[in-house]
Amino acid sequence: MTILLAPVAVIAAAVPGPPGQQAEIDRVLWSFNGVIITTTDVWQARQLRLVSGDGSDTDVLRALQNRQLILMEVRRVPPAAPGSGDIAARRREWEASLGPGADVRGMLTKAGMSEKACDVWLTDDLKIQAYLRERFGKLPESERAARTDEWVRGLRQRAGLGK
Repeated sequence: MTILLAPVAVIAAAVPGPPGQQAEIDRVLWSFNGVIITTTDVWQARQLRLVSGDGSDTDVLRALQNRQLILMEVRRVPPAAPGSGDIAARRREWEASLGPGADVRGMLTKAGMSEKACDVWLTDDLKIQAYLRERFGKLPESERAARTDEWVRGLRQRAGLGK
């Protein structure tokens, strides 16, 4: 049965849709130093609440850009890799942020993210936190956020993103 359906599927895929109608599957929103962010990335980050902000496409894109720029810096002088216990704790923290009774596995599936990809994301969160602690941790707490924001603005300017 599968053998008979395969040619039909190929033919159906080759038939163009109505003239003038195109469906956008995905679009590159930002590309820098080999890193790209697509509309799917923005949607996925919003669905899984992986970045903070008001949830608008612009806000999520900006948060993803900042994350990638920071990760580029982190990779230059990587901190020690977080332990499995730290990753598990970060995962519990993220899951708790989704609200009680959240179907995490279902949310990941709907957003097209595997468990492993989620763990990589959360591991990167911990690497970013360690890097920021190392870089700005000696500053008084009252100055830390402002200096971090200033540093991120500098990263954005070097990447041609302005403020």
